[in-house]
Amino acid sequence: LWLLPGYRTPIYMLNRIIKLQAVVEIVVNKIRDALRLIAKQNAKMRTALYQNHLALDYLLTQKGGVCGKFNLNNCSMVTPVKPHPVSEWLLNY
Repeated sequence: LWLLPGYRTPIYMLNRIIKLQAVVEIVVNKIRDALRLIAKQNAKMRTALYQNHLALDYLLTQKGGVCGKFNLNNCSMVTPVKPHPVSEWLLNY
């Protein structure tokens, strides 16, 4: 095939590169659209999860929290530890 006239010439190779560029551009556009759709769905899911979290907190607060709702004896509440600001850290050294 490569021995036939017209193959492997600079014009032929340039045309192949242009065709390849067009295919790559189409694929990139499809991937971009898919990622945008995933981002939109992710934002909607995050909103729904946050709303469910708020509703669950509200319902459990009325019953005394998880411990009160399920009558747990060995229950402890874990609060997130806030990191010290850098200025406080520097004052200790």
